[in-house]
Amino acid sequence: MAIQPQNYANLTFAEIHGIQKVYIADYTKAKIELAAASELYKSGATNTKAALKEVERLVRVKLAILEDINALGRIMDERDGTISTATA
Repeated sequence: MAIQPQNYANLTFAEIHGIQKVYIADYTKAKIELAAASELYKSGATNTKAALKEVERLVRVKLAILEDINALGRIMDERDGTISTATA
């Protein structure tokens, strides 16, 4: 998904935090789906190749969402002065 900081330049801290909350909800959903898919794969009750593909897909989804959550967190940290982007 790749968060582009310039797309959030005109948003307030609260607006960015609201967007981050949506990503966190998506992350939680992906985490639950991944747990269920992993259990199905481990059980062997289904086609293991298809089940493994689904587990791998959900891992990629979960990691992409986590990257976006962290990117939004960095933008918020820059806004409130927690971290600095200044260079020497």
